[in-house]
Amino acid sequence: MFAALDGSQHRWIRILVFAPERSEELDVPVSLEEIAARVQLYPARPWLQELAHRIAAREKRRGRPVTRVSVELWRTDYQPGTLQANTRRLVEHTLHVD
Repeated sequence: MFAALDGSQHRWIRILVFAPERSEELDVPVSLEEIAARVQLYPARPWLQELAHRIAAREKRRGRPVTRVSVELWRTDYQPGTLQANTRRLVEHTLHVD
């Protein structure tokens, strides 16, 4: 038996929200943690789209301008022998909001 390092503890989501005069990274809201966990484990396009749509809707409900939402899934890998950590983006989805 061997241990795999591809679990959710080695993956994380970046949420970036853009609008005129606004560009910021958001933490995953508590209300969206379940769908974010799905994205971490199985980053299929429908889950990425759903998370981006929900982030955009949440921002609009709060009266914050949003023209684009980008959802990125990142992973940390470790090199055999040296165990040097390397991060890489696995997938990205960008939603353009009308």
